[in-house]
Amino acid sequence: LMEQHSPKNIVIVAFDGSVEMSITISRDVFCAANRVQGKRLDRKRDHAEKTVLVATQDGNAVTTFSGSRFEPDVSVSAVRDPDLVVISGVWNKFDKFLPGQDRVIEWLQGLHARDIPIASLHSGAFLLAEAGLLEGKPATVYWQMEDEFRGRYPGVILQAERKITEAGSLYCSAGI
Repeated sequence: LMEQHSPKNIVIVAFDGSVEMSITISRDVFCAANRVQGKRLDRKRDHAEKTVLVATQDGNAVTTFSGSRFEPDVSVSAVRDPDLVVISGVWNKFDKFLPGQDRVIEWLQGLHARDIPIASLHSGAFLLAEAGLLEGKPATVYWQMEDEFRGRYPGVILQAERKITEAGSLYCSAGI
């Protein structure tokens, strides 16, 4: 008999320079999965209740890599007890992007300390590594960013040939 689980609270983190489809595809997939799970449990869910939220560092809109303005649901500090956090992929200069992410990094460190699963898409592994969460652990990243990642984070076990890596509650994907 298949074990029944309630729909999950999932947070997708967006940034200036996020690859828009890493936000929207993730949101669509998780919303669909939650809807199916809710129907399996024969629950009448309040359609106003959101189980998949998009968050930004400060709750303000971001401009995606393609130039679209994207309005989040919340700031990362407003997120309570997520079941999963997904870090969107970013197409940006990392020397300019990473220094401005202090609140997100601190938030991710706190989530990791509570063993909340965190998944990174595409280049999101840069943020996990910057937070010190991947030191001595396997990770993967989008192939065009492999050299830069290796240079920045020599203590991370980069497995660029892998599409997905897992290190406890940390997951990295080489693509979207």
